[in-house]
Amino acid sequence: MIITKFFCIIFGTLQFNVYEANDIITHEFEIQKFKRYEASAELMTLYGIRSMKICFAKCAKEANCVRVNYQKSAKICELIDLSEGTSTCSVDTEWNHGYLRCKNHNNKDCQTLRENDCWKNGVYLIQPDPNQPAFNVYCDMQDGGWTVIQRRYDGSAPFYNKTWNEYKNGFGDPNNEHWLGNNNIHVLTTSASYEIKFDLMTPNNTWYDATYSHFSIQDESGDYELSIGSYIGGTAGDSIWPNGAMTTNTRLNGMKFSTTDVDNDLTSISCVNHFNGGGWWYESCAYARLNGKYSPDGIYHQNQDGVTWYQLTHIQVGDKPSLMATTMKLRRSP
Repeated sequence: MIITKFFCIIFGTLQFNVYEANDIITHEFEIQKFKRYEASAELMTLYGIRSMKICFAKCAKEANCVRVNYQKSAKICELIDLSEGTSTCSVDTEWNHGYLRCKNHNNKDCQTLRENDCWKNGVYLIQPDPNQPAFNVYCDMQDGGWTVIQRRYDGSAPFYNKTWNEYKNGFGDPNNEHWLGNNNIHVLTTSASYEIKFDLMTPNNTWYDATYSHFSIQDESGDYELSIGSYIGGTAGDSIWPNGAMTTNTRLNGMKFSTTDVDNDLTSISCVNHFNGGGWWYESCAYARLNGKYSPDGIYHQNQDGVTWYQLTHIQVGDKPSLMATTMKLRRSP
C-alpha cells in the first residue's frame, strides 16, 4: 500500500496528514527546540532517521507514541510511550523535542477529539461506528467539541434544490457551507445519545442559539425519520416545540425527510417545492426551516426565499427577516 505524507510548519506546530487509501489521519505536534524529554524508557529508538519530520511520522504510526526526541547530527529518533506523560524536559542543544497535541485516530466524534486535546476548529476524520466507514466532519472545538451536520453563512452552497440522493450522501465542503449527509447523520446519532444545538445569526449580525435534549434520525428505509427532544434553553427561543408542546401542522418530531423529488410531508402540497424550503422534516410545513433558499438581502420573501426560525424571523411586525447564518451541531448528551 502506498502512503504519502504532507508536512507543514505553522506557528511552531508541525501538522501533517498521512493518506492511506481513503482515510486521513491528522496529527499535530508542538516543537520545542533544544530540549530533550527525560523519559525513563523509550517506546522505540530508531537510527538513521534523516529529519524530525520523519521521526514524527514514525510516532504517528505507533498507537502508544505521544512524544519524540530527535538528534539531527546522529540521526537518532526516540519514540516515547503514552505512559511517560509527567516527566520534564531538559535543555540540550543537540536535541529537539516534540509532543502530540492532537491525534485524530479512531475518534467517534468531535467531543472525543476535544477530549484528546484537539483544540482548533476545523475538519477532522471521525468514525462513530467501527463497522461503518469513517468520514470527515467540521468540529466546533471552541464551543466544547460539537460535531457540525449543517453550516450556512453566505449562500454559496444551494440547499433548496437538492435531491434525495444529494441529501442522503451530503454536499458542499465541510470547511465551508455543507450538509453532512443523512446516512452519516444516522450513523452518528445511532452510535450514542446526542443533543443538538442550533446557532442562528439574524441580519443585524447577532447570534442566537437553541439546544434540544436529543436528536437522531432513522436510516433510509425509515425515510430518515426525526426524533428530537425537549427544549433545554438558549437565546433563540423554541421553534421546534412552540409553546412548550407539539403544535399541529408545524411539528418536526416524528416527521420523515422530504426533498424536491421525494415528498413525505403530511399536506397536499409539497412543502419543499412550495416554499423553496430545501430538504427537511415537514409536517405542513414547519416553524423552523433552515435549509430554505438563501436570501442575500436578509429578507424573507414569502414562498420564495427564506431561512426561518419562527421565534427570530416571524414574530415581528413588517418585513420578516431571513437568517444569514445557521449551524446545526451535535454533542453527546450529558
